[in-house]
Amino acid sequence: MSIFEYINKHLVDDDHLPDDFTLPKLEEKGLPWADGAKDGVFLYHVGEKDIEPDATLRIGAALSQLRPGANEETYKTIDLMLSRLGEEYGALALIDTFQTYIPMHADELDAEAIYEYSIHAITESDDREVVKFGIELQELFQVQEEDVKNLIRLMALSDEFSLFCFYIMKGWENGDTEILEAGRRVHGWGRIHAVQMIEPKTSLIKAWLLKEAVENNVDYNYSAFLCFDKSGAREKLKREITQEEFDGIATIIQSIMAGGPNGGIENLPNSEEVIRDFVKQALTKELDVEDYELIWSMGVVVSDNGRAVDISKNIETIITDPKCKEVMKAAGKEL
Repeated sequence: MSIFEYINKHLVDDDHLPDDFTLPKLEEKGLPWADGAKDGVFLYHVGEKDIEPDATLRIGAALSQLRPGANEETYKTIDLMLSRLGEEYGALALIDTFQTYIPMHADELDAEAIYEYSIHAITESDDREVVKFGIELQELFQVQEEDVKNLIRLMALSDEFSLFCFYIMKGWENGDTEILEAGRRVHGWGRIHAVQMIEPKTSLIKAWLLKEAVENNVDYNYSAFLCFDKSGAREKLKREITQEEFDGIATIIQSIMAGGPNGGIENLPNSEEVIRDFVKQALTKELDVEDYELIWSMGVVVSDNGRAVDISKNIETIITDPKCKEVMKAAGKEL
């Protein structure tokens, strides 16, 4: 069964995958990678990879076989060649090499045959990296036909392929809205990539970034700083906000305070001002256990700051309120 068929088989209501959906696990040494994790780690923690000149030659050798009337045997040969490249480098590391080679050798290559192969790779391969190469090829063509768009929308529902599909969606009309719709439906690395790539062009996108986007099943900290900036949370804290907006900002700041791959509160510009504004908002909001714990942690952060006496006083007001003790006791916790 191809990966495309596997994803299609598991669709729920024709628009999303189950929350616990995963692609069939790969047989690899050590622990298996979660969907999208290998590319996510590469993107956020490894960076550029040295690509040997031989890799470019092998890409050229594969693509040069694509001529009008290319048959299944030809496709199988190319699948194998790209699979080996994917195993050695990963499709993500080769994306620039792959996409640069084709325009540079346009006179030698058959664009229509390459396009047809890309559809084959996406819909018929059972190799993750070959599927990614197929999506990378589609990015070059930027086809606007609805059936091709629907194919990309479908593949974007898998955390393993979301990133590659988002590169294509960025070139569509209303591309950021397309990324939003996909980002709502993924919960792992795909959502992290959606936050990274989306531009807050509409109030709907900003609301998603504020209230939901930071929540993923990998580590909230990957998206927390971007959600804070792109949602306009800093500016919102300066004016009256709703309880729902406060709750969203609280989750984002808590994800920053917790630390992680992007660091902690020390990496948030003007963090003292943010804490001051957040605590002021908290004076008039309904607070839960996590809010009280966050505010207590803020008190620790500013405890030795002579400029933050007002913050400490407001925190003391909140923490010593009988409501705080009542909420914490009900949860079996104390500060």
